Amino acid sequence: MMTNRDRKLRGFEALQIALAIEDAKHMATNPEIERQVESLYAAGRRQMAEIHYRENVLYPVQTASDEVRPKIRAMGRAEVKRQLATMRTNHPELQCLWRDCDTLSDHDLQTMLEDATKLTEDKE
Repeated sequence: MMTNRDRKLRGFEALQIALAIEDAKHMATNPEIERQVESLYAAGRRQMAEIHYRENVLYPVQTASDEVRPKIRAMGRAEVKRQLATMRTNHPELQCLWRDCDTLSDHDLQTMLEDATKLTEDKE
């Protein structure tokens, strides 16, 4: 539940963003400014991904699988993501795997791989 102070802060933030966007529309640009904008945008995306990652670590998703097999639990984050990418290629019908995995916790990624593995075991 948002307090009155939170609502005012959100309103102020929205107004400042709208004003900055309007100013940016009329601003001169050059390749250096374009690079700075891309750099700031990438930094903002990384920061938002970190925030989402920390939130997801606190609140892992409910799993369809009761247990994640030890082989998957032993995998590192990069390996789990590689396995998910392979599954996306081999099983395009698994639409749930097309989501952005960068913001998920390690546990959630492992659970996603476990669920996808169980769903595709019968097909292989």
